[in-house]
Amino acid sequence: MADGDNDKTGEAAGFGARFFGGLKDLILEEGAPASSVAKSAAPQAAMALVSAATVGAMPVSSKNSPLTASLMELVLNRTTAYTALTEAMEPLVDIIPDEKTRYRAAFAVIKKSRTLDQVLQSIDMQHVAALEDEVARFASQAKARGAADVDARISQAQIIRGNVEAAEQQVIKLRQETEARVRTIEEGAARERQQVEQIESEVEEKRLAIAAVQRDFDAATAAVKEALQQAKAKIQQYLAV
Repeated sequence: MADGDNDKTGEAAGFGARFFGGLKDLILEEGAPASSVAKSAAPQAAMALVSAATVGAMPVSSKNSPLTASLMELVLNRTTAYTALTEAMEPLVDIIPDEKTRYRAAFAVIKKSRTLDQVLQSIDMQHVAALEDEVARFASQAKARGAADVDARISQAQIIRGNVEAAEQQVIKLRQETEARVRTIEEGAARERQQVEQIESEVEEKRLAIAAVQRDFDAATAAVKEALQQAKAKIQQYLAV
């Protein structure tokens, strides 16, 4: 690494931490004023990706996407021979439109302290390495985030599913108990219905028996009355002087 080159990556938060930090803020500050969300530690690119994810949109994978720009900014967050070249090219963009000429002019500015090999090596050994570090860090943070959020939601879903199954079993039990109670009541009502029919039948028999006795009594009364009348007539006939 050339003189004056230094690694500033340690001063910046990892991309994954910045991204998931923005995700956490969006979850915890839902409905908060826009000014408070703007204070999030996440870069605008990560925030844009989180917003897209919340509505089911797929993040755009492109060299021109905000996410790519944010990650590139983080990977280049160190002074190297390559960043010295890019810094030298910045003021030349409006002056030298031809890209090849612009590269040559910028390298002419730094070649006293940087060699071409140093520029190329800085890309592979420092910036690509920094990118690989971010990939590994992001994967680790994504896994941790999954354990903290996704697994927690899965556990919650399992608890709710258990509650639903318990409620369904309770409904089945109550339905069985209710059906058994209904059968008991229906059986009792059927027995009492038979008793009512039996009583009504007995009442009818009693009524018919009483009516028969009444007829016999009325016939006997009429016969006795007739006999008495006949006896009276005979007495008057036989004993009258």
